[in-house]
Amino acid sequence: MQVLLGARSVPDAGAVGNFTQRARRSRAGIEQGRRPLACPRTSALWLSRPWARCRIAPGPFRQSAPIAVSSTTYNVVNGSISVPANSMNALEAYQLLITPAAGAATGQQRYEAENATVVNAGRFSSGSASDGGYVGQIDGSANMRDQSFVDFLVNVPQARAYTMNIRYANATGANATHGLASNGGGWSTVTYPPTGAWGSFGASVNVSVNLNAGWNMIRLAKGAPNFAGGVGFAELDAITLS
Repeated sequence: MQVLLGARSVPDAGAVGNFTQRARRSRAGIEQGRRPLACPRTSALWLSRPWARCRIAPGPFRQSAPIAVSSTTYNVVNGSISVPANSMNALEAYQLLITPAAGAATGQQRYEAENATVVNAGRFSSGSASDGGYVGQIDGSANMRDQSFVDFLVNVPQARAYTMNIRYANATGANATHGLASNGGGWSTVTYPPTGAWGSFGASVNVSVNLNAGWNMIRLAKGAPNFAGGVGFAELDAITLS
């Protein structure tokens, strides 16, 4: 992965403190009948008080353009990287910009259910889950207050129909179903045949989903607005697009 570490300056604490002190002195001057001090021009804020009102223009300590601290290529190990940030300044904000070293990914992409947006369901741990976590208790379908669904935010290189592999568990002893929709479109049905046990993953099903180039939202739901509701129960581990 290509990693850019950047820093951005923040307002100087001493300048802000000096402004506060002068404003207090201005108030004291008014209360004692003296002419208040002029407002310091050190920020883009407006102050409005019974005793003072001033427009404060940008000053020299205002936020500067981001500064690149380092740009390095790291190997991804077990799904993560470690980026050192030495000699950090407490008065500065830092941001990591991470991009694939060889450009945008074009092959399969896996998205973990526990990292998605989970509504009215729970996140759990399992040694058989693809990254150690999964989503279960996707049970609600009665009304909008308890409808259960999982939203995956995915990014794909081109607009087309993708094969989506869904890792799941279904220990009900019968088929279970979820609703599938992408980008707020119409619903289709995903059927999960029964598996051995809850929280035990290895089984998967394939479905087709139409996606746009760039960012897309994929929803798998037991219950959701404009969806009649699924049958039975299923737990979700991850999806993979190809």
